[in-house]
Amino acid sequence: MKKILNPVIQWRAKMAMVDAKVNCNFEESYVNVNHILVTNGSGRDWSHLELVVVAGLIGEVRDFDGIDNGDTGYINIDPDRIIGTTQINITDTFVVGQVVYLKTSAVVANDKIRSTPEVDTVPIGICTYEDSGTSIAYKPFTQRSGGVNDMKVSTYVMDSDHSTLVVVTGLVPLGARIYDVIVESLATVTSATMQLRSNNASPVDITAALVIATDNAIVRAAILTNNVVDSDGLEIIAASSADRGIMTIMWR
Repeated sequence: MKKILNPVIQWRAKMAMVDAKVNCNFEESYVNVNHILVTNGSGRDWSHLELVVVAGLIGEVRDFDGIDNGDTGYINIDPDRIIGTTQINITDTFVVGQVVYLKTSAVVANDKIRSTPEVDTVPIGICTYEDSGTSIAYKPFTQRSGGVNDMKVSTYVMDSDHSTLVVVTGLVPLGARIYDVIVESLATVTSATMQLRSNNASPVDITAALVIATDNAIVRAAILTNNVVDSDGLEIIAASSADRGIMTIMWR
């Protein structure tokens, strides 16, 4: 049987025999640079290609020598790829299509990807393949290291009874990170209380109950927890059936 060479090898072999006479002063610069300089303040050294969570970003260490504790180095946050890894908790059951999670780097050395959320975990992507508990592949969520110009704004009007939680879809996409939540009461009521939560199997609070004491007053969430969206919708709940208000969410 005739052996077929890899087409890339064939191309390189052909190009090796061609003399390059003009380089046209070719230059390029990258608009979206996905290798981000970070500082390892975790209290331990990071190894090459270890997946870490640092400064709100998730990526693998690109420095060949790793990044020693206290030093700076680069991680890759490129979302346009599929990542395969054995850095998983082998006792977990991974399911294709479900969100996977990783603990923050300060918690434990070379932490493993989890199939369900735990304390100090953040969602990192969607599982695309699993190999009998030995390895997985996943599609990372989109991340941004830029400033406020990258921010998007979604607004939800609570103009009906939300004392029983309402699940809202399409407000903020899966994998987005919420940076600010602001609530304004409507003039038709004397006060309003709104709260934002995730909509997964075990819902968790993203904001505390935001209480607006007077008409048209504005309250901003002081603390955001679990602010990376890991469900297909968000839950919005009010304290009473008469509460009415507007919730504005900043995310990217």
